[in-house]
Amino acid sequence: MKTFVPKFVWFDGKFVKDDEARVSVMTHAIHYGTSVFEGLRGYWNSKNLYIFRLQDHIKRFRNSGKVYSISLRFTDKQIADAIIGLCKKNNVRESCYIRPFYFVGQYGINLHVTEKSPTHAAVVMFPFGDLFNKNGIKAGISSWRRIHDISTPPLAKMGGNYLNSILATQGV
Repeated sequence: MKTFVPKFVWFDGKFVKDDEARVSVMTHAIHYGTSVFEGLRGYWNSKNLYIFRLQDHIKRFRNSGKVYSISLRFTDKQIADAIIGLCKKNNVRESCYIRPFYFVGQYGINLHVTEKSPTHAAVVMFPFGDLFNKNGIKAGISSWRRIHDISTPPLAKMGGNYLNSILATQGV
């Protein structure tokens, strides 16, 4: 997939240019994977962009953070407005992928995350056509196993939970 840098992103309640959305290298999420994300698809039909199950995705988005006591400091309506507004601001005229996420910010090197830990929220989006090649896909069995739900809850869409999937796609 080629790299796409959107003109605008939504960061902590404002539409900003991508290179203006910055965080410290002391951001907790960089050190410990304390990030929550969601993945939505927007489908373009030559006239309008339709975002698939927006409210359901936002509900799951918020609930994923609750598993780890990470607070989303924006209402569901604010997140929905951010997603829709970002697609409009970037003048999307093709199918796209939309990635809202929130994460623990500057919080030191500790594991005591609570609902009061400082968080940031953002939404990015980029063009994204078909997920799979229409001519078929290759599949295989990885020697890596999915994380077990008694060690790390896979029901939460957390950044750190996907490291296991990276190993599986590397064919190790």
